[in-house]
Order: sequence, then structure tokens, then C-alpha cells
Amino acid sequence: MLPTALDQKADSAAIEQALFQAARSDPQNAQAHTDLGLFYTNKMQLEKAMDCFGQALQIDPNLRDAVWGRGFTCWLNGHGQSAIDLCKEFLKKNPNDTEIKQVLETILSENTQASLAPDPDFNSRKSIINYLIDRFGYKKYLEIGCKLDATFSNIKIPYKIGVDPIQGGTLRMTSDRFFEMTNDKFDLIFIDGLHLADQVVRDIHNALSHLNNNGTIILHDCNPVKEPHQLRKSMVPTWNGDVWKAIVHYRQDPHLDTIVGDFDQGIGIIRKRLNPDPIRLSAPYLQLRWSQLQQNRQQWLRLSTPKQIAKWL
Repeated sequence: MLPTALDQKADSAAIEQALFQAARSDPQNAQAHTDLGLFYTNKMQLEKAMDCFGQALQIDPNLRDAVWGRGFTCWLNGHGQSAIDLCKEFLKKNPNDTEIKQVLETILSENTQASLAPDPDFNSRKSIINYLIDRFGYKKYLEIGCKLDATFSNIKIPYKIGVDPIQGGTLRMTSDRFFEMTNDKFDLIFIDGLHLADQVVRDIHNALSHLNNNGTIILHDCNPVKEPHQLRKSMVPTWNGDVWKAIVHYRQDPHLDTIVGDFDQGIGIIRKRLNPDPIRLSAPYLQLRWSQLQQNRQQWLRLSTPKQIAKWL
């Protein structure tokens, strides 16, 4: 991973220069090439990132961080099958590696030709959104955070709006701005925007005001498996941010029923009805620590299988 001093004190150009020099001064250091690749991944310079990870794997084919980064960037760059093959090959030798499994699951969930879960109709954000549309006859859909339209383009519904300030969707603006200007209401709202708890809490609050009766809110990235994945600054390919804190915050509300699907990095689901199992926190949600999530994960998130979710709905 990137050195803390560089992460916190130097600007982007200085970080890039330092990492480049580290790889150049020690060309057989696979981790140095990997660190540079992670930097380029965070900057969405995918070709450069793929090249760095490729150099690292030529030196050390079993370097997990390089496999992780190469698989992730290949997928983002449209080379899904190459990413799948790379991850599967690594898992033959390292079958218990949870991080590579998670990358592979993410890629497969976006790939129409393959799936890890036993029920392909209900194992990812796309499939659960379309399941809810079919089950409840939803007609109006809102997506916050569209990026490459990986989810938005696969949602089958008569009326849909996608909001993203950078790319994808149908409207180029922040979610805050959109909610300020619209009076529209939706049957299903999917929140996958800025992965910071305070922003997610605000998005949920606004979404609740624009949700039709019997509507549902869906969130992605609610169950990080590693501490670096939930840091507020993205420094790893799989970045969930601290979205989990927003879920835990709303788990306290007696009038909102909230659970998290234990698949696709945690799929949060919120419905307007009495909460049968509200929790009580000893501190404000932004002050919660990773260790507390580890100790209370099942109770706080109400982790559920697809079959349990179908029954809960």
C-alpha cells in the first residue's frame, strides 16, 4: 500500500514521482510496481495501472495485491474475461483468499455469462433491483451514482433517472442538487454515489422524502470485509468507504426496516415500516470504529441470504 506520509502530506504529482522512482530504482521489486499501479487505479488511469500490475506479475505471479489490481483494472477497462481467468487461476493456488474472491464475485456479478452464487437471479445489485421491480410492479427508478452505467443500463423499468456529477446516467449533477430541484417520487431508489457515511445518510434522508408508498431504497457497499476497504479515502481497488456507518445509523430508526444482503459487497435494503429489531449505539455514527463493526456485524447489519431477503420483503 502507499506510504502514510505520502498519502497524507504530498500532492498527487509528488506521490506519482516518488512511486515511479521507487519502481525505477528497484525494477525487480514487484510491490513497488503494484503500489504505482494502485495509484494509477485511484486516478482512473487504467491503461497505466494495468501495465504496472502486469510488470509486477511478471516478477511475482503470486503477489496477491498485483492480482487484485490487475483483475480489477482489466474489468474496468472492458476485459472482463481476462480478469475472471486471472482471479480463478490465483484462487486455484490460494482458495481461501477472501479479497480475490470478492473481486471475482464483483466481476462475475457484472458479467452476464457467469455467476458465483447458486441463484443467478438474485445475487447482485442488478439482479435484486430487477427482482424488486418484477415482484412489486415498480414503474419509476432513480439511481444515485452511475459511473460506467454498469447497473443503470441493465435495469428494466419504464421510467428511470440516473444522477452522477461525472459520468453515466441521465443527469449531470450531485445528488444534493437533484433532490433540491425535483418534486418527483420513485418506487425504487438505488444509492451508490459518494461512499462517505455523512453523504450516504443525507442521500437516504432525501430519498425517503421522494419514495412512493411501498417503495424500497437499495444501497451498495454496506459490508466491507477488510479495514482498508472502509477507509474514508480510497487507496485500494475495492473501496466501500464507510457506507456501513450510514446503515448502522438508520438501523436505530424505529420506523424503518433495514437489512443487508450478504452478497455483492453488502446490499442494504430499507423499507418504510416498523423496525422489529432496532439497535442502540453508544456513540454518534461517524465515531464508530472498525473494531466495533467486527464485534457487532451480524446484529448491526442484519446480514441476510437471498432466500431470507425474499421472505423478509
